[in-house]
Amino acid sequence: MGTEDAALVQTDGAYHAYELEMQPGSEEKKSQIWKWGLGVCVIVCLAVGIYMGVNMAEDGDDGGGYGGYGDTSGVTPAGSCPAPCPAQWKVLVFGDSQGDTGPTYKALQDVLNKHKVNATVINKSVGGTTACGWSKNPDAIVSAARDAFPGSKPDLLWYTAGGNDLASDTKTCMEAKSSQQAAHACVDQATAKMMACTETLLKNFWKAYPDAKVGQYNYDMGCTTGECLEGAAEFLGGQYCLSQDDPTTCMEKLLEYWQSEYVDALQKKYPKPAYTGMNVLGTLQKAAGISGAETGHLVLGKAGADWGSKCSWMISCVHPKYGTPAATGIADAMWDLWLSNIVTN
Repeated sequence: MGTEDAALVQTDGAYHAYELEMQPGSEEKKSQIWKWGLGVCVIVCLAVGIYMGVNMAEDGDDGGGYGGYGDTSGVTPAGSCPAPCPAQWKVLVFGDSQGDTGPTYKALQDVLNKHKVNATVINKSVGGTTACGWSKNPDAIVSAARDAFPGSKPDLLWYTAGGNDLASDTKTCMEAKSSQQAAHACVDQATAKMMACTETLLKNFWKAYPDAKVGQYNYDMGCTTGECLEGAAEFLGGQYCLSQDDPTTCMEKLLEYWQSEYVDALQKKYPKPAYTGMNVLGTLQKAAGISGAETGHLVLGKAGADWGSKCSWMISCVHPKYGTPAATGIADAMWDLWLSNIVTN
């Protein structure tokens, strides 16, 4: 075998082994090459399996089986605090893409660090999942907590599920609506369904961890500039809002209505401090410098350049990007509205 052939076979274990069969006294070399080839195969197979598992979780809107907390198998979201967890405050993040895409659990950890709180935040949320997908296993949050804090108990839960329920359950409904009253009825129908699923999850979580404190907020107004106008409407408003003279204000009003029907309604059911329902609407506008905007108060108006949040601060139009003023603003709002009342008392 010439020098050129020898160089070629270094890149292909199977071809190298075949060539070695033509040479006497090469059994040991053949064994080494076959082991090398088998190792490469195992690595490739593992990589493909992980890729498929992650994409199944991202593409699915049901979320019931991701992490082994639902009714199908999947990949467990990484992360746990070794037992016994040394942090004074053990914080679990559970739900959808607010926890793993934007603003992410890291923004929550940052704001706790900023205020010198001895806390460990573990994320078990998965983008694309729904409250009703998770609730197929009523103990989904309990299982996530045990995985995150083996041998310990979570003190705080940032619960994020509901947005994908709303988006999927109102999409078709909104296409046929021609009035605000009809659009509200569409939101009501979707919210009643997700509310029941959320209540099931929280009931079982508190049964296992009666002293844990839960915090939740709805999505704030994202970017509505350019292609993001349709992207934001995919989340809430759909063709109903896109057909209006002022689609952005239409979506803002629906967000305000959903706040009252979901998180505010849960607050009426569950008293503080066990449950804290936060209203962060307006936080992203405030961060972007929109005059008059405050946390809890959206400024209604037509879409303009970066009218909601600045688009460069967002992922997929509706998720505050970690490390930007948008994500930091949401984390600061969580501190002001929830965390400061718990960890400093």
